[in-house]
Amino acid sequence: EGPGGLGRAPGGTGFRGIVDTLRATYRAEGLRGVQRGLKVSMVRDGSKCFFRIGLYEPVLFRIQSSDERGKGKAPAVHKRIVAGAVSGFVGAVVCNPLDVLKTRVQASGGKTGNHHGYSASSGLSLLGIIAKKEGLANGLWRGVAANSVRSVLFCSVVLPTNAMLKETFFSPPSQPPGGRRWDVMKMAWFRDASCAFGASVLGVWAINPVDVIRTRLYNQPVDNKGIGRLYASPIDACTKIIDKEGFPALWKGVTAHYTRAGPHTVLSFVFIGILQRIVRRHKAWKDNLEYR
Repeated sequence: EGPGGLGRAPGGTGFRGIVDTLRATYRAEGLRGVQRGLKVSMVRDGSKCFFRIGLYEPVLFRIQSSDERGKGKAPAVHKRIVAGAVSGFVGAVVCNPLDVLKTRVQASGGKTGNHHGYSASSGLSLLGIIAKKEGLANGLWRGVAANSVRSVLFCSVVLPTNAMLKETFFSPPSQPPGGRRWDVMKMAWFRDASCAFGASVLGVWAINPVDVIRTRLYNQPVDNKGIGRLYASPIDACTKIIDKEGFPALWKGVTAHYTRAGPHTVLSFVFIGILQRIVRRHKAWKDNLEYR
């Protein structure tokens, strides 16, 4: 966003949506501009998924009672939400420096107003520069409160919803003997993709306001002490955005947001499902059991 917080550069240049943004960026900078910050983004997404998805099942297992685990009962909804929130919070706090770096690298050098002149080839070495210039709290962990809320919301919506959709629509149905399920229901990849799609739609809609606030905090200009010049806190940013741009401004870029987060979420769960089935088949083979 520009200095005025309206997504425009000082000269008034702005974008009219995701297609216009891609077209203008490609014309001005080529494929390299469209893929700015790719290396940082790959490290960031891989690291966050490691914590957010990797911690969900272990945390959920820990907060279930021994009676629930012994009888194989489905976990209660509130326990799923807690597990998602915990995994999301850990991922946000640990990976916040990568979020700051990704946002600044991708916003630099483009047509929109930006306040940090990093080159398109900037990488992880910039973490040290940011820490030295702005400090840890005001630099690498800038906006960590908003980032934590965003990650907690996303994980507490997406992870439980994905699991419950699988249980609701793809568990063995109650039907008369001889009844047949749709063949497509037996396709594990379809199950993983469709459930992740539904969960990701809800997740992106829920976190987009926090995403807007977080981006404004990350990309605002700072003084010589590393203090933001536009927004003092997430609440201050939220208030100013609503006052100047209206309540719908909190859902700015939701389409572009989903074109990134949606496929990422779907593909993540599809590949995780494939890996899980490979591990189960291998274990079954070792134990001389038939995998189903």
